[in-house]
Amino acid sequence: MTSTLSNFAIIVLVACAAAGCSKTTATAGTGEGAGAAAAANAAPSLHDMGEPGDAAKGKATYEKVCTPCHQADGSGSGGMLAANFKTDKSRLAKPDSALFKSIKDGVQGKIGVMPAQAGSLSDQEIKDVLAYVRATFGG
Repeated sequence: MTSTLSNFAIIVLVACAAAGCSKTTATAGTGEGAGAAAAANAAPSLHDMGEPGDAAKGKATYEKVCTPCHQADGSGSGGMLAANFKTDKSRLAKPDSALFKSIKDGVQGKIGVMPAQAGSLSDQEIKDVLAYVRATFGG
């Protein structure tokens, strides 16, 4: 069993490294707390951010860019590798503007580091992938 878990961990780390994410034990703040809750109430939605996202277009981007860490089912390997959109509803309870910023600029959280996608994805592609995540996993 230990050997199987070790092999799984190695496979996951290699896949994650290939995707550009890095797992770390750092626990830098993610902006969660009273200040974030107050900001969430005033934050714009995707519809307020110009052209809205297209979930159908976002699916292809999610599959190419996000799946290596967040997994096709949105579980993030049970939240061990990346944010779990499937069961951790707090992830998608954040406003669109906060999630857009996390995708664009990257974020350091309890699980590790999500790399910035600003150099890889246009603002519209980020809106599209966010629309796909919302449509597929809720929030």
